Amino acid sequence: PSVDPNSMVALGHSGGGRLVLELAGLPNGKAPTAVIASEPASTLIADLYPVGPKKPDINVSINYEEYYGERNRKILEARVQRICRPVLYIHSEHHPINRVNEELLVPALKKYDKLTKEKFYPGYYHGYIWGQQGIPEELYRTIIKDITSFCSRHVAVQPRPVSD
Repeated sequence: PSVDPNSMVALGHSGGGRLVLELAGLPNGKAPTAVIASEPASTLIADLYPVGPKKPDINVSINYEEYYGERNRKILEARVQRICRPVLYIHSEHHPINRVNEELLVPALKKYDKLTKEKFYPGYYHGYIWGQQGIPEELYRTIIKDITSFCSRHVAVQPRPVSD
């Protein structure tokens, strides 16, 4: 009861990025106020896995053209159309999922006017947001600043540093 429902945001990376985009499509009142999708697994959003477990698979990302067809386009677009909250899409470039996102997900987000803001952090690998590959502290400060700036435009309770 002490949480303002108009001030909840969700951040997810990779498979979690896919989940926050799906959360952003929940009916108003159930969706977070805004979402941050970091290198979302668009292969899962578009249901590119023909058989077997529905989990990220780098080979599907690398060869997505083998799996993507009209059925997948319809699934992807239907899920994107449900998004009813602001979306911040953040990414780097050194993972095959980023090509899939740039060729399938981002055009769908733009087509249906669901991409609120995009931030690109060049030179890093998948997992950069969680501190992998020796990420410099300055990048974290930039990411936090970008996320805080985005959230402050969409939430009722304004973010403030934990140290306050």
